[in-house]
Amino acid sequence: MTLFWIASLPFMAVFIAALAIGRAKSLWLPIAVAVASLAAGTLCLHSIMVAPTCATGESECLGVTVIAYLIAVFWCAPGIGFALRLYSHLRSDFRRG
Repeated sequence: MTLFWIASLPFMAVFIAALAIGRAKSLWLPIAVAVASLAAGTLCLHSIMVAPTCATGESECLGVTVIAYLIAVFWCAPGIGFALRLYSHLRSDFRRG
């Protein structure tokens, strides 16, 4: 269950931050939410899953590392969407004024 929350909460936070780009008063707030959630998710993923498993030196370290990379790829989808939404928002602001 912990892996589910570690994988899904940063995904949801970046997705919600992407939706908030056009509605937020400040553009930096959604950017800060997205970056902070991905950083916290990466730190939790490493400290809860990868580091304890690899500290024992067993062969399970490879499997956990692969799962961590798959979760990082899973986080790329809202990250790319966030970047595209930010780009289109900035581009439309420059067109208006």
